[in-house]
Amino acid sequence: MERTLRGRPEGGRLSGVAPRRLSLPAVHAGELRRLAREAAPREACGLLLGELDGDLARIRELGPAANLEPRPGRFLVDPAAQLAAERRAEAAGLRVLGAWHSHPGGAPEPSPADLAGAAYPLLLVLACGAPGSSPAAPGAWWCLPDGPRRLRVEESAPAPFRAPGGRSKG
Repeated sequence: MERTLRGRPEGGRLSGVAPRRLSLPAVHAGELRRLAREAAPREACGLLLGELDGDLARIRELGPAANLEPRPGRFLVDPAAQLAAERRAEAAGLRVLGAWHSHPGGAPEPSPADLAGAAYPLLLVLACGAPGSSPAAPGAWWCLPDGPRRLRVEESAPAPFRAPGGRSKG
């Protein structure tokens, strides 16, 4: 059974899409690092709202969420935060592209548990860093049933977003 995040066009699936690059505004990369540091030693987590354009996935908004998983080294996105992110994405003409979480003191690479729990396809961004450490750059993977594909992360200045109907947003 294929699991997907709701709130996406194409019946909840991102079919036929295989991005190779991730445009992550520098402000969001900094926010990922900050949230990872603040949550350590627990994992921070949330959702990624954005859009797909050919081989490029663009992050437009981070949706931080409470980590409801009590075990260390794991995360569980608060379902209420997921629902709120899906509604924000739909209202803004965006998609929930996937999830992000931190690996305190670890590498920004998917763990076996991350891959076992992934819905396909899914953009997974990992931030790492523990208090007092210099966090590594976030890592990004497009998770598919045949395995994760690493995306090249391009930290960028935020670009204006054109909402459906041609209005420019932030």
